[in-house]
Amino acid sequence: MKKRSLTAVILVILAVIITVIVVDFLRNRPDRRGENPFALKVDQYREVDPELISHEETRNLSLGSMKGSAITYYKGKLYIAGDSSLVKILTDGSASEQFDILPDPTSLLV
Repeated sequence: MKKRSLTAVILVILAVIITVIVVDFLRNRPDRRGENPFALKVDQYREVDPELISHEETRNLSLGSMKGSAITYYKGKLYIAGDSSLVKILTDGSASEQFDILPDPTSLLV
């Protein structure tokens, strides 16, 4: 008798587990899900009020093959570090000096 009751309890537990799995599967089908509450909505940021723009790009500076990783502005000169060199750029956009430094700088203080 104990074997039968144990078998019946195990069958009931298995039936409950299978029922929970089937119900969970049917509820979470893609066509039955609601809207994703964590979806990233960026539509409101596509257009910026011109009143909020305080700076404007005036020129593009070519760094050649150097990939810049640090930049600072000091006494009318722009200093850009990257790869294993430091370039000093004048206000007219021309590079005045270039120095060799340790590779891969992450910050710059002049």
